[in-house]
Amino acid sequence: SLYSKWYSYARTLPMEEPNSTMTWDSAEIAALLGTSAHAQARSLRKQLLRLCSRLSGSFDCFELRWAASHYWSRALAVSGLPGITSGSVRALLPAVDLINFDAESKNYFHLAGDTIVYIAGSDYFTGDEICDNYGGAK
Repeated sequence: SLYSKWYSYARTLPMEEPNSTMTWDSAEIAALLGTSAHAQARSLRKQLLRLCSRLSGSFDCFELRWAASHYWSRALAVSGLPGITSGSVRALLPAVDLINFDAESKNYFHLAGDTIVYIAGSDYFTGDEICDNYGGAK
């Protein structure tokens, strides 16, 4: 909704669907057979179809697929949040979802009270690309 605190962030998302297994047809998912991605792709697709069925009176399935595809392509695993006693939760972190992957990145997240702080593991200069290893080895 226009009055949601997420409205400004949602307006920054591309209108096109991300290339996600959620948007693939059955033949494309079948091409993953024999890989570790096959079961996960089928599971996400089944979850989406159940969601479409459950919310059909309020949302079009295309809209739900767009939202789910963006969520799963941008959400990060975050642990140590207040009220989360073990494991991690997936969260949308505006601006952080724009950071590209680099396996050698030394950057990391730190929880400071109820704020998530992003720490640069090296010096950056104007024009440098900020990258993250998406939680690997941290």
